[in-house]
Amino acid sequence: MKTRAILLATVAVLFMAPAFAAQSDNDNNNTNNNKHHAQQVDQQTDKQERQQDRRNDTANDRQDARQDARQDARWDQGGDRMDARHDRQQVERRMERRMTAENINSFRANNYARHRYHYSSRWNAPRNWRYTRYSYGQRMPSYYYGSSFFIVDFGLFGLYSPPYGYQWIRYGHDAILVDTRSGEVIRVEYNMFY
Repeated sequence: MKTRAILLATVAVLFMAPAFAAQSDNDNNNTNNNKHHAQQVDQQTDKQERQQDRRNDTANDRQDARQDARQDARWDQGGDRMDARHDRQQVERRMERRMTAENINSFRANNYARHRYHYSSRWNAPRNWRYTRYSYGQRMPSYYYGSSFFIVDFGLFGLYSPPYGYQWIRYGHDAILVDTRSGEVIRVEYNMFY
């Protein structure tokens, strides 16, 4: 009986071993499938995270660019305010010291313009014109200080208001204050216009 029980146990083990092996193979396959599935999920998660990081980086870059532009605009506006304040102070100082026929000689000077301005109309030179660099005390021909060359809105360019008998004229890129009776140059602002 003992021998029979051993024999039956051996037969049972032999028949059951392939079933256990198959079960073990299934377990191994399931483990491998689970590992493969976990790797795929990890890859997808990594891909999504990279995409989100790129979106965040792009959004941050855009936000940084907007902040930089706003900061630049603030600096530009601040600079413009300072320039405008400085220009206003200059005009006020000039208004305190008015140009009159009596003190015109104290205004004699050759200056380089601090600011360059765009004049609304093109300067049309007289026929056979050639640039001559005038300075105060020289005399200009009368056709250069005709009404077509007058600077009527001299205040916009920071020029003194001329007294009666004197006129600012545009001569190429320069602004010249001329005595309209004699043609004498009183003051020159070089390179005022472009």
